[in-house]
Amino acid sequence: MNPVEISLSLARLNAALDLLAAAAGRHAGAEAERRALAGERHIMEEDRARLAAELDESLARQRALEDASVSVEARLDRLGAALRGLAPGKEGAQP
Repeated sequence: MNPVEISLSLARLNAALDLLAAAAGRHAGAEAERRALAGERHIMEEDRARLAAELDESLARQRALEDASVSVEARLDRLGAALRGLAPGKEGAQP
């Protein structure tokens, strides 16, 4: 091999090594991005689970408040009827 052929071979080898290094860099960047996205996904899944639990609790509280409201309304109706039954004269009359 003459010096020119060796020089050309070294140039091709250097170019191939540069391409390999660039590919390795892209691969490392893509892997880091994949890990970051996986971390974000995990955080979002945890948030979703927490929010779902909070929603379930809120709905249960809402149902309990609605039940209490119905119960209070029924009690007030019975109290009003009892008071009207005790009042002398016509309904709405003032003593």
